[in-house]
Amino acid sequence: MDQIRLLICTKQKDYGEKLLRYLSAQRNPDIEAELLTADTEEAVGAIMEKTGTEQNVCVISDDTEVLEHVGCQTVTLVSSPEAEGKREIFMYQRAEDIYRQILSLTGIPVRKEARDPELTVPKVTCVYAPGESEEKTVFALRTAIDRSERGSVLYINLCGFPLLFREEQEGISNLMLCNELEVFEERLRELAFSAGQISVLAPAGHFRDLFDFSQEEVRRFITYMKQQTLYEAVVIELGQLFDFTFVLLAEADAVLMPQEPGILAERKRQLFCGYCRREGQEAVWERIKFMPVAAHCPENWDEILRIVGADGEEGNRDGGKKPKRENKRVGFGSGTGR
Repeated sequence: MDQIRLLICTKQKDYGEKLLRYLSAQRNPDIEAELLTADTEEAVGAIMEKTGTEQNVCVISDDTEVLEHVGCQTVTLVSSPEAEGKREIFMYQRAEDIYRQILSLTGIPVRKEARDPELTVPKVTCVYAPGESEEKTVFALRTAIDRSERGSVLYINLCGFPLLFREEQEGISNLMLCNELEVFEERLRELAFSAGQISVLAPAGHFRDLFDFSQEEVRRFITYMKQQTLYEAVVIELGQLFDFTFVLLAEADAVLMPQEPGILAERKRQLFCGYCRREGQEAVWERIKFMPVAAHCPENWDEILRIVGADGEEGNRDGGKKPKRENKRVGFGSGTGR
């Protein structure tokens, strides 16, 4: 079949950009995607011009006014799964599912992917190592930076001694209470802040909050993190055993355990393996991927800043998601405000 032009016209610019990046990343020769960011009247004019010169055009939009005035194929993006119909797609679901629905509605055949599985990035990755350690934190940050080379990344710290935070902000504590995806995304957009090449969700406002999070709250939290469209990848650092630890490790798309050197670290891993057996969580232990870690750990804050790309001019790089900011808004070595 002939190639089809997909024109994305959404009121949410960030959402449109992420959808465009995902569609482009599929490298499907049957489709060509383009994002229109003009207001309704200008967007309709641009669409009418393109449909006048091209045969196969499909407009994908959450703007009903735009869809009412175009004379080509349309797909409506709806904010509620209950609103889905023959030509409607629930916009807050996995990008892969949206992509496949678009192919189905436009009659484009699904092509088998020829990707290298080693290049696939999980949506939610948990970096876990029993107890607190410098190696785990550095590995988690470097994992987030590696992910940022392929898209926007959110770093979350669920440890008792977080590294990156903003004064007097309860990011994770606030977000854990959201019980609707749309509200969750709105709050996430407000609470996440830029730290060099990655975004960071402020940790728990008080360490006791980590003991209060229920298994069901964490399960819902991870589900929403997989469904949100603000970030292509999420890296969660965890070290302690909380009531929700096994739930988080089971629900994350991938679990990486830095293989820290020394007999003490090895003993902790053996103990955790035993805990998995005693709790009937052998499947959690089996899915852990052990990763080598660098022997060198940062000796000062400048090295930490360099890791996240927040020193010098790198500190102003935020992937275009937020305005430039000063590093002093991120707390290093000070209190959490509680």
